[in-house]
Amino acid sequence: MEIKVIEGAFSVCRLKDLGQARMEDDLYFLGRTDEEISLVCRTESVPEDTVSREDGWRAFRIQGELDFSLIGILAGISAILAEHKIGIFVVSTYNTDYILTKAVDFERAVGLLESHGYGIAGQGPEEKRTGPAGRCKEHVRMIKIRNEKESDYKVVEDITRKAFYNLHAPGCGEHYLVHIMRGHEDFIPELDFVLELDGRVIGSIMYTKARLADESGAEKEILTFGPVSVAPEYQRRGCGKMLMEHSFERAVSLGYDVIVIFGSPANYVSSGFKSCKKFNICLEDGSFPAAMMVRELVPGALDGRRWIYHDSPVMAISEEEARLYDDSLERMEKKHLPSQEEFYIMSHSFIK
Repeated sequence: MEIKVIEGAFSVCRLKDLGQARMEDDLYFLGRTDEEISLVCRTESVPEDTVSREDGWRAFRIQGELDFSLIGILAGISAILAEHKIGIFVVSTYNTDYILTKAVDFERAVGLLESHGYGIAGQGPEEKRTGPAGRCKEHVRMIKIRNEKESDYKVVEDITRKAFYNLHAPGCGEHYLVHIMRGHEDFIPELDFVLELDGRVIGSIMYTKARLADESGAEKEILTFGPVSVAPEYQRRGCGKMLMEHSFERAVSLGYDVIVIFGSPANYVSSGFKSCKKFNICLEDGSFPAAMMVRELVPGALDGRRWIYHDSPVMAISEEEARLYDDSLERMEKKHLPSQEEFYIMSHSFIK
């Protein structure tokens, strides 16, 4: 994927009427709703007597004409910049998207995108900056999120194994969970996604049904996901967040409004997850695990009553069967790592 820097400073304004905009300018974006008239234009072209204005923006655009079927392009850019605390303002046209950042963040934003493989239009080979490993990026990267196919199964299981091996314990069982999950009645194929980079699968997310039960016995069908797997060499680049955000939209379209997961809060709070205690969702013993988090896909979906969470039975995998399955695969070295103690502490912590 390639981006093109738009030279000059930009401003975002609110106008009193449409006649204030300079229609002869080479680049501007004008929008009208029942509440406002907004204009994004070069700073030197800001009309006099605006209702309000904010200066100090720079812009770039995604090069080429983007087919409406392409998924995850803008999400990929926003995830990278959000991870580094850079806010964006986006204007979409029929052909493409224009992304604005505050001028003080602009050079850093462009550098971050280039380090993640985005090409910069107009730069010759000698002008290219180098990425984190000190190597020039030699080609444009294409990101695509799609449903998993049967031909992806082995690849996804291998990615999951490598992503989790020795992370929580010596070895792992997450790839075995993936292996058996697809055949379970609670598995949701419509929410089984992979992320491709240049045609190669590098990440996945899978969902099953779960349920909440209140004190009267009434039940509510909800979602849980896991594992979210990203190939080790592409971790901490926003890939998992892209998969989550894409799947959230699809989940809402299928009629789901709540997700409950277990994991490290540091990995999920930026995607809208909050402590289960805040939603009064507990386990059968009445406890509120620190690792159990909730996301309302539809605001107000939970009304504050006490709910008890029930996982899909497929999540309770046999450790012995998982070990035997792992032993049938290419050998990987099992190690004791500090992350395992961190996992132990988190998984045995509860909120009072």
